[in-house]
This record gives sequence, C-alpha cells and structure tokens, in this order.
Amino acid sequence: MPGYFRWNAGVWCGAQAGATSWLLVGAIVLFPLAPPIAFVWLASCITLNLVGFGLWRMRRRVRVYSVIQLFLAMAGVIGVAAWVALLELRPGIPRFQMWPANYWPFGTCRR
Repeated sequence: MPGYFRWNAGVWCGAQAGATSWLLVGAIVLFPLAPPIAFVWLASCITLNLVGFGLWRMRRRVRVYSVIQLFLAMAGVIGVAAWVALLELRPGIPRFQMWPANYWPFGTCRR
C-alpha cells in the first residue's frame, strides 16, 4: 500500500532552500563583523545542502518520510550549532542587544 508521502523535486528543493537560506544570509551579514562566525555559518549551510543533496540521490532506496525526518533533525542540530557559535564566539555583542531581556531563553541576561 503506497504511503501519503511521495518524492517531489520541487518540494524537496524548496524545503532544502528554506532550511538553509537563513544560514547563507546570516553568513553574508556576519562576514564584515565576525568572519570566523560567518565561516561557521557558511560551512553549516554547505554541509546541510550536501546532506540534502545526498539524501535526494538516495531517494530510490529509502522511504521519503524517514528521509524528511532525518533532514529536519539535521537542520535542527546544525541550526542550533550555528546559533551557539554566534552566541559563544560573538564579536563583542552583549546578549541583551541580541534579544530583549524578557526574550532571552536562559534568563541570565542583565543589563
């Protein structure tokens, strides 16, 4: 019995572009301020795109739902890693300038 999910090039490429475009834009914006962080973000974007391309190439051997879940998990892990790199290697930006104090997730931000 066929499942509800089907391989579709437009959907896959759109999801991949949407999951990685913010990393590319962030790398471009960060490059003048903090080149090391920009390179981490660019490497994250390239890595996630290579993973997505590799999963697309394996589409005849794997189930689409499993691959979607794997890609979303990878996007989440890489996104968190890129964000942690920004917070830990930030170019002297105080945390309260990145988010208002009431939005800081760890609640440790003091002006």
